[in-house]
Amino acid sequence: MVAPAVAAVYWGWNAYRAWRAAQALGQAAGAVMTAQRTVLAARTLAQALAQSRTSDCKEGCDEPDCNQTEHATGDALMNRLCRMACECMKNRGGASSNQKCVENKLRQEQGGNPSRNPQTDGAHPEVSHRPDGQGGYDPVMSRSDPGRFSNSPVVSGAPRPDVSVYEGGKLVKIVEMKFPTASGGVDGQTPMQARGDYGDIARANGLNPRTDVVQMDVGKDCMVP
Repeated sequence: MVAPAVAAVYWGWNAYRAWRAAQALGQAAGAVMTAQRTVLAARTLAQALAQSRTSDCKEGCDEPDCNQTEHATGDALMNRLCRMACECMKNRGGASSNQKCVENKLRQEQGGNPSRNPQTDGAHPEVSHRPDGQGGYDPVMSRSDPGRFSNSPVVSGAPRPDVSVYEGGKLVKIVEMKFPTASGGVDGQTPMQARGDYGDIARANGLNPRTDVVQMDVGKDCMVP
């Protein structure tokens, strides 16, 4: 009588394990389907803008809501940059380029020139970084106001990333933004970026060039519902 009882326990346990495995598999499948639905429900910013501008656009192709635009990583700073980029791609407000438009928005967000210094936390546009002669890089400061970043558009030998992010007086991230071009491509790298200067700036400030120097492809990395 013992053997049948043992067998019953054995088969009962196996049946329970099989049920749990099936349940786990079902949950995993449900998660995948949810993720797929999320991806399918989202469009890249480039796709959304292109759809809204086609001559046969009917329902479901209104211009994207920039307030809902997010970066693929979900990072708060990158989300903000995506939203600014979206607004600029819809209306540059007189700026000469999409990037200049984002620069203007960042300057306004920081409160203008008085806040344009390393002690102001946040994303600073167009900060030039000059080699210090000892393997490091220092931000180029204004001659008339040494506590503030220089506004000179070009400083010889000083790489100038699109966005330099500061926290507690220290550089913590570099972001280079690339917008879609009219021909369907994307902005190319600047000579200094292609040469690796932005990575050198990151290393000189104790950062990791692989994670702390970010190239944002605005058209593809920014997502809208």
